[in-house]
Amino acid sequence: MKLSLIFTTFPVATETFLQREVRGLRRLGVELELNSLWGGADEWEGLPVRRFSLWHLVGLLWWMPYWMLRRPAVLRDTAERLFGQGIPGILNFGENLLGMGFALIHARRLEKAADWQLHAGWATTPGAAAWLVHRLSGKPFSLAAHAYDLFEHGGDGLLREKLAEADWVRSSTAAGVERLRALGCPAEKILRLGRGLDTLPPQKSIRPRREPLQILSVGRLVEKMGYSQQLEIYAAAQRAGLEFEVRIVGDGALAGPLRQQARRLGIEERVHFLGAQPYAAVEEGLAWADVFVFSGCVSRSGDRAGFPNALAEAMAWGVPVLSSRVGGVAEVIEHDHNGLLLESADPVASLSRLQIDKDLCQRLTRQARKWIESCFTIDLTMQQFIEQMRKKTESRKNIAQRLPLTRVTLTSEGQF
Repeated sequence: MKLSLIFTTFPVATETFLQREVRGLRRLGVELELNSLWGGADEWEGLPVRRFSLWHLVGLLWWMPYWMLRRPAVLRDTAERLFGQGIPGILNFGENLLGMGFALIHARRLEKAADWQLHAGWATTPGAAAWLVHRLSGKPFSLAAHAYDLFEHGGDGLLREKLAEADWVRSSTAAGVERLRALGCPAEKILRLGRGLDTLPPQKSIRPRREPLQILSVGRLVEKMGYSQQLEIYAAAQRAGLEFEVRIVGDGALAGPLRQQARRLGIEERVHFLGAQPYAAVEEGLAWADVFVFSGCVSRSGDRAGFPNALAEAMAWGVPVLSSRVGGVAEVIEHDHNGLLLESADPVASLSRLQIDKDLCQRLTRQARKWIESCFTIDLTMQQFIEQMRKKTESRKNIAQRLPLTRVTLTSEGQF
């Protein structure tokens, strides 16, 4: 199988799940082309990355007239949809416009690559690129639609159009699938397929004495990650006399306000903001931690996390998790079985239980690891991905073979 993957940016330090998927596909023998539409690297683990930049848009001086001659109706219809749909904000408009610029420049190349299949890693910028390549060249495409694509300000402004013309659509949670169906995507086109870990670490043992309780949280410092609420929990834990230390790995627009909040709450000596870190530092944090806390929420824009990969990594390592039930978390975490949910008990009481009850910690981590091994490995998820690709390819071939042949009669002058 030959697969051309389109990403917004590749690689991204905060999107290690995409790197794992590329690694998994490669391990399963898929020949890959990597396209990065905004920045990224020239090479990743020996694979070249086809980087697109604003400078490449100069090529529109040639390709726009070319497609206006070949596909004038397509360009007119696409422009009407882009400018007439009520795109939810300038950012989403720009994301779609960038993807379309890539499509206009690369559609002919991809059209000639008949044996390559096309998949957009996100439904926004990459989805716009794949959708317009399809409209210009007839090349089938599939796409992934996850939390940001589906929920931020009501979802991508051209999402319905992309879903209607996609060969099939992937989403990682039941909440995502439900949203896709609400947008009119037929159930038979949707594949619910989670992420996965490419290697599983040895499950660590529970520290016999967890005082102070060592707490780790990993995520971008943005509204949907709920760090403001998390700091309030730590302030309440301090008032209750709990001994603890917190390390927060990640950076983002709220880094400054969150540090100010920690000072205002009087917990700045217990809560350490480490900023963006390489994955090796995350692993060091998991080896250190007694508890992993995820406090995601629905932001004011409607965005939310799906099922955070950092949460899965903690479950794989053997770190007990305390999490909100936002997005896809409630589809995985069962309170008092393989983790604790913030909404199901007082958060400070839950932290206290994890500090004093070793049997609880062992039971939670044992069940969490079982779920990871059975449901969250790259070999499992990418094999399903490949099978879906093959199934849709065979379906297209069967449909083509069943189409009746058109009989054409020539006149004596050789005219139709």
